[in-house]
Amino acid sequence: MMELEKSIHVNKLFDVYGNLLTENQKNLVELYYGFDLSLGEIASQMKISRNAVYDALKKAVNALEEYEMKLRFLEKREQIVASLEDLKKSNDFVSDIDKIKERL
Repeated sequence: MMELEKSIHVNKLFDVYGNLLTENQKNLVELYYGFDLSLGEIASQMKISRNAVYDALKKAVNALEEYEMKLRFLEKREQIVASLEDLKKSNDFVSDIDKIKERL
């Protein structure tokens, strides 16, 4: 996954599951993926090693990925949004609503 795509993906996961992370994990994800700080900048700000930042950030992102694998809330949300977009473009609401129900 390209870096920008990964950043977007992690931010989406964070929007859905961020409250399940520890305060430290939330802070790291926000600084790295939200504010685009480097590992070195975060390490300096938090007064820990760059490697510690890397390890903790990796653990946080893995936790977000695991939540999505188990719960699929982000996938479901994206399906609903796509279905609503399809419905918005359509004039035949009744048959489209049935199609959307089938997808969900």
